[in-house]
Amino acid sequence: MPHALIGRLALGVLLHGSGGHWAGWRHPQASLSGQLDYPFHEFLATELERGRIDAIFRPDLLAPWGEGPGLNKGARADHFEPITLLAGLAGATDHIGLVATGSTTYWQAHQLAGRFASLDTVSAGRAGWNIVTSVLPQEAANFGRTPVPHDMRYKLAESCVDEVRTLWEAAHRGRAPGILPPVQEHPVLFQAGASAAGIDFAARYADVVFTDQRDLPGARRFYAEVKERVRAVGRRPEHVQIWPALWPLVTRTEAEAQDHLATLRGLVHEDVARQWLQENLGLDLTGHDLDAPLPEIPPTDRSQSRRELLIRMAREHDFTTRRLAEHFLSGQIVAGTPTQIADHMQEWYEERGADGFMMSFPFLPRPLTDFVDLVVPELWRRGIFPHSYEGSDLRQNLGLPRRALAAGGARA
Repeated sequence: MPHALIGRLALGVLLHGSGGHWAGWRHPQASLSGQLDYPFHEFLATELERGRIDAIFRPDLLAPWGEGPGLNKGARADHFEPITLLAGLAGATDHIGLVATGSTTYWQAHQLAGRFASLDTVSAGRAGWNIVTSVLPQEAANFGRTPVPHDMRYKLAESCVDEVRTLWEAAHRGRAPGILPPVQEHPVLFQAGASAAGIDFAARYADVVFTDQRDLPGARRFYAEVKERVRAVGRRPEHVQIWPALWPLVTRTEAEAQDHLATLRGLVHEDVARQWLQENLGLDLTGHDLDAPLPEIPPTDRSQSRRELLIRMAREHDFTTRRLAEHFLSGQIVAGTPTQIADHMQEWYEERGADGFMMSFPFLPRPLTDFVDLVVPELWRRGIFPHSYEGSDLRQNLGLPRRALAAGGARA
């Protein structure tokens, strides 16, 4: 039975001040210092709110973004702590949701419950928690730990999220000292993960699932799988939204689109390409010729879904290691006219490949302002995206119900 579409398209933006593409900060039109420029973040947030975007998502690692020779060739090694940044942006905006990453692997439930409840209070009900299970060795080292195996990470996450939600409910009853009662009762829960364990976790806990899908058939398969699993655990499929990644880049012509893509690919330094692949594959590529095929990849405890996707892409397209990195780092970009970008989004929405999109912009600020000025009005004209915010908090704006913790941790 086909799953009902949610009432309208939902849109979030993954916001790096340096741009979403690893080499975006080097683009001639980019803001070179944007990553640590707070007024620039305020400008981006208010522009997104002008376009009625539902939420800003600020990702995080519990370590620098990168290591080794690639560390000083990217723009993300230094970055704002996300809850601090979003608390500031709460004062500069009125409606847009504010979503931060919080690790269930290394943070304790009381810390997470208190921080996201405070963000929800400061923002008058606009907070969201992106639940992550931290995977990088350098993150573990910062806590004096060794990396936690994949399956154990999800067991820790389940226990942590159950405890956090219990604390939020206790706060509303005055029984959780030091934790404010969240305005939304429960801030919106975001989660990404396409492994079997990740999908099972999403079905039980997530309000919004964002995912990396490179074509509509694959997106439709993932969408159907998650919705069926949601139904199987006793939740309504329309109460869990699926947001694939999308990097919109407005251009006037196909030639201009190809020029931008070629520029971005050419700006990826080989040390950054090697570093990014090492982190996602869990394999030391030091000394490996990037113009040779990808070597054999043994099983690791890194992201299983990302590892499998990279290996499949390399084999199916006969990519060299360098070409794999360049393609993957640019493969989410949809470049074209406002009509073409809106066509892409509407097709994925109506064909049940997406309830919304987690967007990122390859470099900033021009692609973001172009999207707000040119694509959003086209979505308005098509009647699939609202002209104004519909509620007083993020849950209401996304059309998500209030949710209570039932006995045994299952979701009502």
